[in-house]
This record gives sequence, structure tokens and C-alpha cells, in this order.
Amino acid sequence: MRILIVDDDPLIRDLVRTVLRQDQTNEVVVAASGPAALDILQHEDELFEMLMLDIEMPEMDGIELCRSIRKLPDYKTTAIVMLTRKSGLSDIEGAFAAGATDYITKPFDVKDIQPRLKIAQRKMRDDCLTVAREVLTDPTSEDSKALEFALETPVRITDVEQHTDPFSLGNYLSQLNRKKIDQSVVFAVQINSFNRIFATLSPLEVLSILVEVSEGISATAKGRRLLNAYFGSGAFLCISSSDALEDWHNIASSINEILGASEAIDAMEIGRDVTVTVGRPFRPAAHRTQRVRKTFDRALVQLDRRAQVGKRSP
Repeated sequence: MRILIVDDDPLIRDLVRTVLRQDQTNEVVVAASGPAALDILQHEDELFEMLMLDIEMPEMDGIELCRSIRKLPDYKTTAIVMLTRKSGLSDIEGAFAAGATDYITKPFDVKDIQPRLKIAQRKMRDDCLTVAREVLTDPTSEDSKALEFALETPVRITDVEQHTDPFSLGNYLSQLNRKKIDQSVVFAVQINSFNRIFATLSPLEVLSILVEVSEGISATAKGRRLLNAYFGSGAFLCISSSDALEDWHNIASSINEILGASEAIDAMEIGRDVTVTVGRPFRPAAHRTQRVRKTFDRALVQLDRRAQVGKRSP
């Protein structure tokens, strides 16, 4: 891989560079600051396949740098791994929301670095559509004209707050310690009648609805932690702070109220028919090795149960 390491600590830069160069197929470049990294990314002809960013840096921190990198056309889907001494959930969520793929906490085991990077790089090649939000505002652009995706395709739309991709959401969940697990809940949100919506509207309109729903989910958090990802077929999975468990009966109505007031949705052929169902939140599975699969599967089961209750209601 061709890898860029960005860290203001020369000891960390040298350590990580030495570890990665043990694999002689790696080419490693280092930068001491965010602005220096952006200069490298914008002016080097050969692209990097992996980026490693320290979160805590002066002048431009790693989260701001990550957000800026995701705006570069050539780096919208490149794997980005954050290096951090911070263990607070808000900082880590901020990194994922800015576009990070994974994170490694300092001090780290050097033996873990190379395998983690290869997993991150491989997963970023998986079938998840990444779309710049600005594309949605210009239907005449070449990018928007060529935009096609399947009903079940996972999607990440850049520059949407508290939104990430499914692989990164799973990475975030997999690394929560027991204390953070106890402070978190997971729930799923389903766009109702999504098959009909998908068949009726253009790809750009469907993506615009995904943005409206994602932002509606985030708006209902009311300041609490929240990170969401779109898994395809109209389903979002969300990780939030534990107080969402107490407020979950109000989440769906709050999102639907936001969607009902959306001018973007109102202008579509589907009209005011866009609503959501929310599954009951629950604490993630504690067992680390099976946590992501079991937790995400359970979230979808809870969502289906809630949908069945809704069908039986008068």
C-alpha cells in the first residue's frame, strides 16, 4: 500500500513508519500537520491507498483534516484510520462522522497496525456507494446523470452530520469497551413503503430522501450522542447514548414530523408519503468478537417486530 501518516509527534511518525516499512511492498510518506498533509494530497500525482491521521494536532486537528480530505474527489472512499489518545465517545463519533474508517488508540500494539490497515482497505472496497452531497444539488452534472444503484445497496453521503457507512459503524461498535457499551444503545429505522418509493422516484430523489431521514434521525438526538449508517433497502442502523432507550417512543413521531415539514420531499412525486418506523433500542451485545453481527441482526429483528405492531394498530 501507499500510506500517508499525519502526526505532529515525530516519535509516533517514526514508529508507525518503521512498523509499516517492515512490509517492503508498502510506501510510507509522513506529514507533521494537517495543512502539510492536504498539500501532499493535492499535489502528488500518485494517490495514497491508506491514510493515518492523529486526532490531536495543533492548527488543524485530525477530525477537521478528515472532513477536508473527504471533500477531495480522489479520496472520498480511501480508508482513513485515526490515531488517538482520546477515549471519549464524542471524539471518536466525531471522527467517524467526518469520514474515518477505523481508529487505533494510543498506546497501541505495533503488531496490530498492519492487519488493521489491510482489513480497513479491503472493506472500503466493498459494495457501498459513496456520494458527495453536492452532487444531489445539481441534477445536470455528469456525476448525477450517471448515478444508479440497487434497492439493497448501502450508501454513504458525505457532508451529512452524524452519518457514516455500515463498515465504519461496525468498526466503531466493535471497539467499545464494557463501560461504553453500558452507555450506548442500538436501534434501526426503516423508511416505510421503500420499495414503492425506490421504484417511483429517480436515484437523486431517493438519495435526497436518505439525507432527509438521516438528518431527521440526528435532529431527534437533541444533543445526545448518535451515529447512523444506511444499510440499504430503506434501513438505517443507529448507535446512540443510552437515554434514547427512555425516549424511543417519541423518536419515530419526531422524525416523521421533520419529514412532513421537508420542502425537498414535498416537491417530489411521492408527496408527503415518506414516513419511518423505529425499532426498540437495546444495549449492544457485550461479546466483542460477535458483537457487530449479533447486534445489527437484533436491531433489524426489533425493527420488524415494531413494523408488525404498526400493521396491527388501527
